[in-house]
Amino acid sequence: MDYNRNYKETQSQQKRILEYLQNGGTLTALDALTKFGCLSFGKRISEIVAKGYFVQKDWIVTPTGKRVIRYSMPKVIESTVKPL
Repeated sequence: MDYNRNYKETQSQQKRILEYLQNGGTLTALDALTKFGCLSFGKRISEIVAKGYFVQKDWIVTPTGKRVIRYSMPKVIESTVKPL
């Protein structure tokens, strides 16, 4: 059984991360730690994806030369073309 004593905190982090990404924000693991106090950022992203959301991953190089993944959600543009 997957028992999480911090279930409410996990859900809160997941919701805040999802809202941040949906509003055009981008996050790395370090960003998630500083902005949301999230130590299990990869797990939160996996949970968001499991709920059916598309999360884009891009490798970036930091100013110190390290490669990290930056997560984002592409903006959905509603079509102005009406179906026939």
